[in-house]
Formats: sequence, C-alpha cells, structure tokens
Amino acid sequence: MVNKNCPKCKGTGRVKEKDGTFKICFDCLIKGEFDQHSKEIKETNIKI
Repeated sequence: MVNKNCPKCKGTGRVKEKDGTFKICFDCLIKGEFDQHSKEIKETNIKI
C-alpha cells in the first residue's frame, strides 16, 4: 500500500504535473511502497 503520509502524492501513488497529466510518485516507488499483487481477490464468478 502506498504511504498515506507522502507529501507529494498524499497516498494516491500519483502526482499531478503542471501540464495536467499524472505520473507515478517516484518517492513511493523508490521506497518500495507499491505492491504489484493485490491482497484482495475479487470474486469474478468465472467457472473453470
């Protein structure tokens, strides 16, 4: 989970640039805050 106390992204993991686009928060990325695997598995009702 992203750090909720990050001054740049404020826990969203995204930083808004001056041109209006969003970039990933580099500080959180370097600290290893991003978890690429979700701990919450959603029910999809797909039958195998």
